[in-house]
This record gives sequence, structure tokens and C-alpha cells, in this order.
Amino acid sequence: MNWLYRNNDKNGLIYILKVDEEIYKLGSSKDIKKRMKQYNVGRINELPIAFVYKTDNIDMVEKCVKENLKNYKLI
Repeated sequence: MNWLYRNNDKNGLIYILKVDEEIYKLGSSKDIKKRMKQYNVGRINELPIAFVYKTDNIDMVEKCVKENLKNYKLI
């Protein structure tokens, strides 16, 4: 087990999906397979996953990433 990844109720994944050529979706989930099924309902093609980061504090990491993206005016 990776010592940086502790088991707790905040474990999960931060992900980036490629929605369009220049549009990406940032999100978090404890169950990426379930989340992908939700995104892909009614779509012909599945949304490709561009990036995944495993963390033991999904709320804090997602907030940090979003704040940093705002600094670059990306969201």
C-alpha cells in the first residue's frame, strides 16, 4: 500500500474528461465506473478520460485544482 494514500471516507479520484476538442470536464468520484456510466447516457461515443489522480482527500484536491485553474482563467 502506498503510504501517501490512507484509507478513509474521503478517498477517491480526481478526473478530467475530454468533452470536445477544446472542452474538458474536471470532477471527482469515489466510483469512476459508475460516474462514467452517468456521463455516457445518451451518447454515441464514450467520453475519453484525459487524466486521473488518486487521492485520500478528493474535496480538498478538487477545490485546489479548480482554484488554480481560475488563476489561469481556464474555468
